[in-house]
Formats: sequence, structure tokens, C-alpha cells
Amino acid sequence: MKIALNKLWLAFTVSVILLVNRLEAQMVEIDSLRILINKQRGTKKIDALNALSFRLILLDYKLAIDPIEQAFTLAKGENYLAGLAESNVNKGICEYLRGNKDASLHLLKDAGTQAKKAGAKGTEGYALVQIGNLYRAQGTLDSAKYWYDQSYLILKDSLNPWQLSVLYKNLGIYYGVTSQPFRELDFLNRSLAIRQKLADKILTVDILTFLSKWHTAQYNLAQAEAFLNQTQKYIGTDGSTEVQYQINYQRAIINFSKGNYKDALVLFNQAEEFYFAHGNLVQYATLLIDFAQVLNEVGSYDLSLKYGFEALKICTEKTFLKNEVRSQLVIGWNYYHLRQLQYAHDFTNKVLTSARENNFKTEEATASDLNGLILNLEGKFPKALTSFEKGLMLRTELEDKKGVGRTLTKIGEAYAAMGKLKMAFDYQQQSLNMLEPLHDQAGLVWTYYNMGSVYAKMGDFEKASIFLNKAEKTARLVTRRIVLVEIYKTRRNILITQGKLAEAMTYSIVYEKLKDSVASATITNRVSSIQSMYELEQSTYELELLKKSKQVQEDQITIQKAEIHQQEFIIAAISVGMMIVGALAYLFFGFFRKTKNLNGKLQEQNEEIQAQAEELTETNSSLNTLNRNLAEKQEEIQTQAEELTEANQLLTIVNMELAEKSEELASQSEELTESNDMISRLNEYLEANVSERTRALEQTYKELDTFFYRSSHDFRRPLTTFMGLAEVAKITVKDTNALDLFSKVKETAVNLDRMLIKLQSISDVSAEQFVVKPISLQTVLEDACRLYHQEILDANIKVLVKASVLPELVSYPAFLKIIVENLLENSIRFRSAVMPQIFLEASEVGGGVQLIVRDNGIGIEEIYSDRVFEMFFRGSEHSKGNGLGLYIVKKAVEKMNGTVTFSSHYGEGTTVTVRFPFLPS
Repeated sequence: MKIALNKLWLAFTVSVILLVNRLEAQMVEIDSLRILINKQRGTKKIDALNALSFRLILLDYKLAIDPIEQAFTLAKGENYLAGLAESNVNKGICEYLRGNKDASLHLLKDAGTQAKKAGAKGTEGYALVQIGNLYRAQGTLDSAKYWYDQSYLILKDSLNPWQLSVLYKNLGIYYGVTSQPFRELDFLNRSLAIRQKLADKILTVDILTFLSKWHTAQYNLAQAEAFLNQTQKYIGTDGSTEVQYQINYQRAIINFSKGNYKDALVLFNQAEEFYFAHGNLVQYATLLIDFAQVLNEVGSYDLSLKYGFEALKICTEKTFLKNEVRSQLVIGWNYYHLRQLQYAHDFTNKVLTSARENNFKTEEATASDLNGLILNLEGKFPKALTSFEKGLMLRTELEDKKGVGRTLTKIGEAYAAMGKLKMAFDYQQQSLNMLEPLHDQAGLVWTYYNMGSVYAKMGDFEKASIFLNKAEKTARLVTRRIVLVEIYKTRRNILITQGKLAEAMTYSIVYEKLKDSVASATITNRVSSIQSMYELEQSTYELELLKKSKQVQEDQITIQKAEIHQQEFIIAAISVGMMIVGALAYLFFGFFRKTKNLNGKLQEQNEEIQAQAEELTETNSSLNTLNRNLAEKQEEIQTQAEELTEANQLLTIVNMELAEKSEELASQSEELTESNDMISRLNEYLEANVSERTRALEQTYKELDTFFYRSSHDFRRPLTTFMGLAEVAKITVKDTNALDLFSKVKETAVNLDRMLIKLQSISDVSAEQFVVKPISLQTVLEDACRLYHQEILDANIKVLVKASVLPELVSYPAFLKIIVENLLENSIRFRSAVMPQIFLEASEVGGGVQLIVRDNGIGIEEIYSDRVFEMFFRGSEHSKGNGLGLYIVKKAVEKMNGTVTFSSHYGEGTTVTVRFPFLPS
């Protein structure tokens, strides 16, 4: 039996070894690195661990956690800065994949600093790429491009090829986000060329997958599948790594594009289960949102809503802000298609609010388009056009040509619905000119259809037919059957208008059949999705049963092994027992012989003992005398014991009294506990009220900020009109009195405009998103002087600008502009009446920048010096200022983690000193 079990165990071990070998054979590089790690020591081992971590992150980031920690610990112990930097980069990437973006950014910046100190340019450039990726994921594309450019300056010499390939790949993604598809393709191909020369399979697989995504977006589905098939050759067919599920995920999207709905759904569900099981919540949430968008496109709105809400829950809990907004968007689209317009409005407004707060311009533009479609459906055409124009402005700022083209199409649809065919035609033509060079087939299908529809309404049936033919061809390419329905309907109407009733009847039949087919396909897709989910659940259930069955078998084998071990133990125990009995018998025989010899010796000793006993008797009589003496002592001890007993009784009484006191204390303790519980409940209630009121206050603040932002812009329009009219009046009006009145109107308008600019500055300073860019302080100071050039000339002020030689620093341009302009304006406003002077100085001091603005103006009395930074505070009743300048300066400086000090002597002048630290370059 034991031999049989050994054979079974051997067979199981061999099968496991073969399975592991088969899986690991997919990635020879990982095998080689693992072998190398065991052989190496010191810094070479750290480098091998970091290389292994990088490749494992591409497969499944959880597998990389252990080697990352090993590399980090060893590098720290060896004080190996280059290895420490690389392990911190890998840790930063894993933290981002876990959803901890703040921790990720901190680690990546540390890694960049460490790599720079170590002279490890490749790692430094790689860290900067990952920082750019973080900003790109949050929608701050200017900052992302800045970090990519910084990385390129380090990596462009091609001495670090694989890091350069990573930069090229992410630059490609950046250009994809900014709607520059051919620049995107160019950089993806550059990355592929480098990786193929490096013969690195994992890196090559990664870029091939991205190229497949690019061709899918362009509806080059054959080319997209070819890249995926090429990828599959690298990793084999039985991989269960994250790479395989990424490929399955991409293959699912291709199947959706082809209309293979059921196969696509199965692949999506498998990828969903994998990412959820492995805790990659960023990718899991992204997949759910993509899944929901695809389901929305094919008409499965109920399932799309399910996945949208599931993604929203995760993103809200983990504060994935960008994906939270995306999930709200897809929910809004579903409610729009389901004609649940109030719900659609609610989610669209949430997206617009969040997108504006977080500067997610792409999402804000999409939400504006959706809001326009909802308003269009409600017949509120002017409001719809306003919303579309907002989306168009945002997409233009983003240089999102594809988005601009699609928004132009929607504006054309709105004008067509209003009966303004000329306007509708112009916008559709602009859309066509924008989308055709981009090969945006999904957008062009609606533009072609709308052009045909407008031509039909204008009576130009020949051109209408040309565009309807293009629309039909494109709709078949991108599998948009709902567009085909509209095309056949429009053709039927054209033929009826032309009096071709027989042909119209043919198209009418085709139209009705296709409309029924689309409705049926929607139902079929829903049934297929439900069936696929059921089959997947059944497979999961069967897999669980197999696991349980396997566990039962393993338990039975364990029990059998235990029984065998027990039997072996009993047999061994019996054998050992028999050996012990034999040994004891031998020892007993030897003991008997020794005992016989010793008895003779004992007889002799007994006689000696008898003599000694007589001596002991005499000793005993002496002991008896001593015992009597001891008895007397015992009586004395007894008396003392009785006295101790009485003392113990008294102690017992005292203990009873103490017990009663303890009971009273316990009762009081219970009362106190009840009181504490009541106070705790009251505290919880108060905390809940405080939290609720805090949320209400935050919402009110956001609404007030939005109202203030819009109102200030609306107020500025008439003011600029007044200023413009005043300028025109200088040329056209000859009456001196009238000119004087216009001059006063302009002066008042300028003052009001500056007041509004300051109020807008308060709103800008309070925002949470700040753009960081390289900036020259010399330029900032000179720009401020140019802004107030006319006031300086009119008052004959001598302005001195001194900027010590400073390198171009990375900072917040908007904040620096606000600070310098407000300080300069104050110095001009409160200048000296005699030989006024203003001195502007910027210099490097103690690891930061010091900015000084000094004047010989009227100054301020000492009693007011502590209040100058308060909002609306004016140091003199004769002051014409608004009391906001220094308040805004202080707010801006605090946002830059700086300090501002104010020194003034009444009648002599004022000095304001601003200090702020350098930002990492």
C-alpha cells in the first residue's frame, strides 16, 4: 500500500512539475532572470530582481510585489542608489494599479531624485514617464506632456533603449487621447522597432497589443487581429497571466465590432473575473466601463447600466476620479437611450460638475454633447445649441479633431430639426472636412447620413443619394444597423416625394424588416448576454464542484496516509517493546547474580548496625528530653495562634465592609457606563449632523463658486463694451464735456473690470488643479510692467526691475502673475506725490525664490499693518482700492507653500517680500 501511495505521489509531483514548466516556458526571459538571481550577489542580484519585477508587472503586478521588496531591502542595505531608484519606480507603478495614486506619485518622484543622484539616466527617464502617465490618467494633459518632454531630454541619446521604447509608447497613447491618431501610430511603431531589436518578448507583446487597439479604433479589423495573432505566438496558448487576459479583452472588442456578440461577451466576462480575483481594481473598473460602453452601443441598455453602476461603486469608494466621471457618463448615455430624460439630466449634471472641478475637459465636452442631445430631444433647441457650442469650445482647446467633428455633426442635426437647412448643411460640411482625413468611420457614418438627409430636404435628390450610399457602405463596415434603418427610411421618403411609388414600396418593406430585425437583434443580444452569463456561472459552479471533489479526494488520501502511518507506528512500537523486554531479561539475570554476592556482605554489615543501634538508643533518650522542651514551646505558639485568630476575625469584618463599598462603587460604575454610552450615542448623532451639514456647506460652496465664476464673466461683457465705446468716442466725438464724461465712464469701467479680475483671481486661487510649467521670473516682472505701462507713464513713476541670474524654474505661472500684478498695482495706486519710485527684485535665497516689491509711496499707519491681508480691508478712507489685492496675494503665496511679509512706514513707503520654494524639475 505504501509503495502504491509513493507511486501516486510521484505521479502527482511529476504532473505539477510538467504544468509549471509548460506555463513558464511561455516567458524565457523570466526563467533566465530567476536563474540569474540565484547565482548573483550584491548589486548584480538587485539589478536582476528589478528586471524581473518590471516583466512581472506586465504579466500580473501581484507577482512582482515580492521581488520588488527584496530588491528594495537589498539596495537599501547596500546603499545602492540606482537599484533603490528602480525598485521605487516599480513600487510606484504597483501602488497606482492598486488605486493609491498619491503614494504612487510620492514614490516615483523619490525614484527620479535617487536616479539623478546615482547618474542612472535610464531609471530617471523611466520614472518621469510614469509621472507623466499619472497626470495623463487624471486628465491634466499639459502636465503629462511636460513630464514626457523632460523624460525625452534624458533618454533621447538612445543609450537606454527599452526605457526610450516605454516613453515612445506612452507618447503614442498621449497623442491618441489628444485626437492625433497618426502621430499616435508613429510613436507606437517607433516603440515596436526598438523592442523587436531588443528581442524582448514581454515588451514586444505589450506594444503589439496596443497596435491592435489602434487598428481596431480605425476599423482595420483584419490588421488588428493579425497583431493579436502575432502576440499569441509569443506567449503560447495555455497562459493564464494578465497578458493573456489583455489579449482576450482586446479580442472581445474586435468581436463586438464584427457583431460576434456572444463570443465577445464570454471573453469580457473571463477578463472581468480575472481582474477582480487579482485585485487590480484600476483595470477592473476600466474594463467594466468599457464593457458598459460597448453594451450601450449594441442596445443592451439594462446590462450596460448594471456594469456602469458596479464601476461607479468601486470608483467612488477608491476615489478613482477620472473613472468615476466616465462611469457616470455611460450611465447618463443609457438613460438617454432609454428616454429616461430626468435621470439622464441628473447624471449629466453630476459629470459636468465633477469634470469642471477636476479639469477633466474631455469628459466635460462629452457631457456637454450628451446634455445637448437630451435638450434636443426635449425640443429645447437654443439651450441644446448652447450646450453643443460649449462642448465644441472644449474640444477645440484640447485639439480633439475627432471630437470637434462629431460635435459639429450634432449641431447640424439640431439646426436641421429647427428647419434651418442652410445652417445644418454648413455644419455637416465642416464635420465632413474634419472627420474624413482622420478616417473616423464611426463618426462619418452619421455625417454621411445627415448630409444625405439635408440634401433630401433641400430637394437635391441626386446628391442625397450619393451621401446615403456612402452612409450605407460605412454603416455596414462599422456594423451600425440603426443607421441603416434611418437610411432606408429616408430613401423611401425620397422615392415617395419623386412619385416612384413601386420603388418606394420596396424600400418600405426593406425598412420595416430591418427595423424589426434590429429590435429582434437587441432582444437576442440581451438573451445571449444572459445565457452567456448563466453558462459562465455554471462553469464557475462546476469548477467549484471539481475543486471540492478534488479536495475530498485529497482528504481521503490524507486519511489513508494517516492510517498507514498509525499502523506503521504500532508495528514499530511492538518491535521496540520486544527489544526492551529482552534487554530487561538480560539485565535482570545480571542483577540476580550481583544480589547474591551482596547478601553475604549485608550480613556482615547488619552486625555492625546492631552495635550502632545500641548507641542510637542512648541518643534517643536525649532526644526525648529535647521533645519535652519542644512541647512547652508549642503551647506558647498555640496561645499566639489564638491571638492571631482573633485578629483574622477583625480583618474579616473589615473585608466585608470593603466588599459593601466595592458593590456601591460597581453600581456607580454601571451608572457612569450608561451615561458614557448615552454621551457616545449623542456624539455619534452630533458627528452625523456635522458631517451632513459639512457636505451641504461644501455643495453650497461649489454652487456659489460656479455662480460667481459665470456672473463675473457676464459682468465683464458690458464693461468691455463701455471701455470700447469710450475709445471710439475719443475719435468720433468733438465735444469736450462729452469726452470728459466718456473718460470718467471708461475710468469707472476699468476699475470695475479690475475688481472683477481680482474676484476671478480669488476663484482661480481657490481651485485645486494647478498647472505647473517652466517659467522665467524676468519675463513675469516685465509683463507686469507692460500691463501697467500707461499708468506708469501718466504718473511719471520710475520703475526699476532687477532679476538676479536665475535658471528657468518650474512653478505656477498663474499664481506668479497674480502676485506680481497685484503688488505692482498697489505700489502704483499708493505712490508718492513727489518723484515716485517702484523697485521690483527677484533672487534665489535658501533653496527658493525671494520676490521684493518696494516703493516710496504714502505707506500705512502701523496700527493697521496686521490687517492688510484681510479681505476688503482698506488702510485709508481716502483709498480708492477694493481691499482685495493683498488678500489675493496671500492666498496665492499659501498655495505655493510660500510666505509673504509686509513692512510699511507711514509717509515713507512700503516693502512686500514674498518667498516660495523651488519645485522639482
